[in-house]
Amino acid sequence: MKGYETLGPGNASSFTPPISNYVNSYLLAAATAETVTWPTGATHCNIVGVSGVDYYVSTGTATVPAADATDGTASARNSAQRQRSEGEDGFSIISAEETVITIEFWGN
Repeated sequence: MKGYETLGPGNASSFTPPISNYVNSYLLAAATAETVTWPTGATHCNIVGVSGVDYYVSTGTATVPAADATDGTASARNSAQRQRSEGEDGFSIISAEETVITIEFWGN
């Protein structure tokens, strides 16, 4: 698995990681949370959804919002890039409608 390096040629700063050589795809059923397990050695990921279709991510069980959540328990909407937290085995993802997402992973 490629590392998540953010230095370009000549050690120039870059905000774009290299193309990943470890990509998973998920067909999400409508309103059904799915667990994404971090691959061994992965430290970062990029979640890519279909334009116009929202998805929600959580370290608990992801939910599609049906009301206000003002206690810190809401799932993050269209969260693209994530860094793996220490001890985190995976995360949950959900969409209100059927959709396909891909997740690129980087690590060591």
